[in-house]
Amino acid sequence: NLRAYQAEHPVMFTAVAFAVYVLVVTVSIPGASVLTPLAGWLFGWLGGIVFASFAATTGATLAFLLSRYLLRDVVERRFGDRLQTVHAALAREGPYYLFTLRLTPVFPFFVINLVLGLTRMRATTFSVSRATIAMASHGQSCVHWSHPVQSRGSTTLGAQLPSRGLPVSRGTS
Repeated sequence: NLRAYQAEHPVMFTAVAFAVYVLVVTVSIPGASVLTPLAGWLFGWLGGIVFASFAATTGATLAFLLSRYLLRDVVERRFGDRLQTVHAALAREGPYYLFTLRLTPVFPFFVINLVLGLTRMRATTFSVSRATIAMASHGQSCVHWSHPVQSRGSTTLGAQLPSRGLPVSRGTS
């Protein structure tokens, strides 16, 4: 049982979970979208937000740095013309361009991490911008909807969703 192991070994469990989350984001393995709600379920609303934000930011920053130092020259030689648009927008807009890219669902996060690693954006600017977005946007809602709302007397996911006039299960399990 995952929860039992977490209760018995909280530090080890958190460290391994953090390492797995960072690895998934760093090497762009599909699955980070599942790990965020799982963090909410395991660590609660606030703990899940903090955990997922730090793990995702660490992984994204590592992907950014790997892209910059392992792939930069090759990719810029091959796709230099296309990257000029990104370079120009970053020069003009700075971190606001990153905010816009992150909040636009058209661009997968792993692509943004890798492409921005090929730019002249400072790693600290990338990391701080990434962390701000992680705390302020989708991470909160993903984590929020995944943890049990015991204060309302239910531990089912359906009981947490706003009904908006639709039938929603309010049972306990």
